[in-house]
Amino acid sequence: MTVQEDCQGNLVEHIGLASNGVVYSGIRQALNRQPIKLDCTAL
Repeated sequence: MTVQEDCQGNLVEHIGLASNGVVYSGIRQALNRQPIKLDCTAL
């Protein structure tokens, strides 16, 4: 899964993934064994 597939306006590079709110929302869902639906409004 890439962030740009769901959130076209979020142009995060590899190095920025750790501090990206959209990525964090997906990681949190994955760790809680929930379906991943990225929050494209997350900062």
